[in-house]
Amino acid sequence: MMKKLIALFSSLIWMVTLTAQNKLASEDDLKGYILWRIENYDPIMGIYIVKNYQINSILGQTSTYDIGSPEGQNVAIIRRNSCFLRVGIPTSVDHINADPCDVFSTTNPDIYLFNGQKIRIDSEGNFEWVRQLSNQEIMENKPLTMADILKFNYKVYARQEWIKIFPTKSDIAQAIKESGSKTDNSPSSGTGFAISSSGLIATNYHVIEGAKSIMVKGVNQDFNVSYKASVVVTDPKNDLAIIKIDDSRFKEFNTLPFLLRKNTADVGESIFVLGFPLTATMGEEVKLTNGIISSRTGYEGDISMYQISAPVQPGNSGGPLFDNQGNIIGIVSAKHLQTENVAYAIKINYLLNLTDLVSPEPSLPISNTISQKTFPEKVKILSNYVFIILLNEN
Repeated sequence: MMKKLIALFSSLIWMVTLTAQNKLASEDDLKGYILWRIENYDPIMGIYIVKNYQINSILGQTSTYDIGSPEGQNVAIIRRNSCFLRVGIPTSVDHINADPCDVFSTTNPDIYLFNGQKIRIDSEGNFEWVRQLSNQEIMENKPLTMADILKFNYKVYARQEWIKIFPTKSDIAQAIKESGSKTDNSPSSGTGFAISSSGLIATNYHVIEGAKSIMVKGVNQDFNVSYKASVVVTDPKNDLAIIKIDDSRFKEFNTLPFLLRKNTADVGESIFVLGFPLTATMGEEVKLTNGIISSRTGYEGDISMYQISAPVQPGNSGGPLFDNQGNIIGIVSAKHLQTENVAYAIKINYLLNLTDLVSPEPSLPISNTISQKTFPEKVKILSNYVFIILLNEN
């Protein structure tokens, strides 16, 4: 079963549905819309029960009145580009596109601007919003004069409690699981890297899961030719797969110039990632990002993973994580949705364990021939062994 991770792929089912019907006719439709691209999910997004209160303060003595909410008037907060929008249920796509945003993120992941006022969400996504009514508003709603308000130091506050009812943590975990499976056989892509000269390539299980066809592109930096590939062995629990180019046109890779480093990396070690994120908009040239090992454990303390600071995007899944010598120490698998530049990579030892199941026994790389080269030289050489994995292209 796929690990509880923030996986890098998403389904297009809900966007297709919305395009067809142009409205969100029910709460279930809105739930699908909120999670249809799980990598874009934000903690403030969801469906809320809104409870309204009025707080009266006279000479410092306060009293709170629960004025309730109209029955059935749950409210949703959804993403629109870089900001968030409050919508009722049901709503329309036109409404989503037309109304101005009124919720914005800040540099603090727990704090948002809600109608210009700072609010803080808790671990469940709930928050509270309070506004003091102006004296004019008080007089419009109470049989009071300005003299009364000043004499009794009369103040009125409107308070709202936003209680999130969707998505729960289990809803998010299920969306992550479904985003990793390719049951719709739609075209997609990931990254893979050579682990033997004979054409064996490592990638993530969630990259190739359910694919009806697999192609490898970018061998020796040639993106005009795609080679057929087949699955050799998989490890769904650790989100790993080994595929092999199975194409008569393919000749062996050159001798691999890196090692699969067995010893665990330390926190603070410099690392870099090569891969092919978002090829539809970013193109097919290999992309480099770098950072450090932030932790020797991954999501929820998973000991099979590293936490890294190198930025990754959809399409980086299955790509190699290199140390500063150019050795591979991990396989990029996921990113954390609720923070910036937090990603996870499966430790290479789990891939080495999987190679034990390959028959005949593969000839893994035995030496590093690039450790003394400059960083740009390393990247140029290593790029020859990192590929685009295309799914369901035919």
